[in-house]
Amino acid sequence: MARLKKHLATAWLVLAASAAVWFPQNASALILAEYDIHNRLNQATVGAVNVVSGITAANLSASTGLNVITGVSGAYVAQGWGTGPAPDPGRYYEWALTPDLNTAIEYGTLSYAVLRGQTWGGHGADLWSLYASTDDFTTAGVLLHTADISPAAAGEQVAFASVDISSLGWQLGAVTFRLYGYDYTSPVDFSGLANMTVPNMYGVTGTGSNVVLQGNVKAVPEPSTVALVLLALMLFTPYFLRQKRAET
Repeated sequence: MARLKKHLATAWLVLAASAAVWFPQNASALILAEYDIHNRLNQATVGAVNVVSGITAANLSASTGLNVITGVSGAYVAQGWGTGPAPDPGRYYEWALTPDLNTAIEYGTLSYAVLRGQTWGGHGADLWSLYASTDDFTTAGVLLHTADISPAAAGEQVAFASVDISSLGWQLGAVTFRLYGYDYTSPVDFSGLANMTVPNMYGVTGTGSNVVLQGNVKAVPEPSTVALVLLALMLFTPYFLRQKRAET
């Protein structure tokens, strides 16, 4: 009987340790993916670099409602942003992260910078809203961040470092992000994501940034394995509680 108790106790500890490994807490954050705005020139989309093992990062692209400007080094800017006081559903940047099979992503922070744009009879997009969706925006996404860069000078980059996106938590499936620019009053002005070296030929100022997502990645077991572990814990825990009460 004593040997059986010892084996059961060992099994319970192994199961508990496995659960702690599969569902970690407060792990150190790492770069999930980085979109290289700084080295973008004429590309129609922006590819991801520094992508952590275990996930796939779709290229960052602009919606068809925008006119992407080429030939501007260090920026992914466009004309045609939403003109109203709220996001235009057809005018946005988009990118997505997808974990591999049996892998989960924990989202932590996101950093980026936007350029207000040069002023020619108006101004570029002054308001920006970041949304995320787990169903590719079939339904309304979740608002993660809003920014008002109207106090910035024309042609100034405004950086937002380590924006908290931890409300997304752990995700086993794809998460699609959309960054909407609006309150755009110029028909020809350009604004958007920027990480330009200053000073430069365009007269752009301020601090830029690549689009950087940070968080954690963890391998997860098959659902059937999780179910067996949880069932075993449910069965063993009452037994050990009874034993402990009997010993006291």
